[in-house]
Amino acid sequence: MARINLSIPDATKSAMDALETVNWSEVARAAFDREIATATFDGDNMDNVIERLRASKRDLEAKQRDEGLNDGREWAKNAASYSDLKRLAKLWDDIDDGVTHYDEDDETALAARVDARLKRNTKDEGKEASFWFDPSESIYSVPQNVYVLSFLEGASDIWDQVAEKV
Repeated sequence: MARINLSIPDATKSAMDALETVNWSEVARAAFDREIATATFDGDNMDNVIERLRASKRDLEAKQRDEGLNDGREWAKNAASYSDLKRLAKLWDDIDDGVTHYDEDDETALAARVDARLKRNTKDEGKEASFWFDPSESIYSVPQNVYVLSFLEGASDIWDQVAEKV
């Protein structure tokens, strides 16, 4: 794989350094791929369309990974109950160890697993019972698996730091 050097403002570099979990090479690669696909678009050549959409998908998944990891850590630090954090950390461990499986073709399968693990009965109590329901805005948004996996990982990171101390 080829290497390049980039010049960026010092403030940007400082902000990047503060975000330790972000893979900046992947972010840059996806941006380059997206720009190349856009600049070389030929309506008759579907390869360019496919490549542009793949780059867009990589961007979306990278964003969801970063947001999920951060949101999981923030939830664990500021809002989680002991039992909910413990359950989600166990779910992450089970997935990471290959004990728990989910349908990867179902983009929201893990969100339902979280509800089940937290004993949220959405069938009888409705979407308001879901972990993913935001009562402050009355919004029910089921996240995709990549976000949920990262959320679980972030929450589990916090659990691993505090489990023996609580």
